[in-house]
Amino acid sequence: MSPQAAERRRRATRALSWGWLPSGLCVLFSLFLVGVGVVLLADAKLGERLFGFGGIGGIGGAGNGFLLATGVRQAYLGVLVLILWWARQWRALGILLLTLSVIPVADFLITPAAVQAGHTRAVEHLFGLAVLPLGVYVLRDRRRADGGPVEGDGRRQQ
Repeated sequence: MSPQAAERRRRATRALSWGWLPSGLCVLFSLFLVGVGVVLLADAKLGERLFGFGGIGGIGGAGNGFLLATGVRQAYLGVLVLILWWARQWRALGILLLTLSVIPVADFLITPAAVQAGHTRAVEHLFGLAVLPLGVYVLRDRRRADGGPVEGDGRRQQ
């Protein structure tokens, strides 16, 4: 085997092994969102603690429409990410993942205002910003968008 063929094979193997990681992360992220949504809908007290309201007097338990609306939001967004991944709508998925970063920032700002507890309990919401690199990768990966290997100018190779 020539050195060029060995190098091509090594690159192809690396591309195949790396290619499953973003898809796996998209699926895990969507399942996480659905799981958080189900918890917020099913158990209001646990939802309060999960969101950062518990232990400070709470905000209303089962009668709290805010947690129910947040649960529906989380579950819906998780299903939407999963649908876009399954349909291979990479550009839409990348844009959605990038725009989802607004939600943790908004939750970070809402939480201390709702319970007057300062920012220490709200900082955990900022961990949701970890989705930004995944969104950038999905949006910038031109091989997925075109369905095959690309040349330097972005056109598909023949």
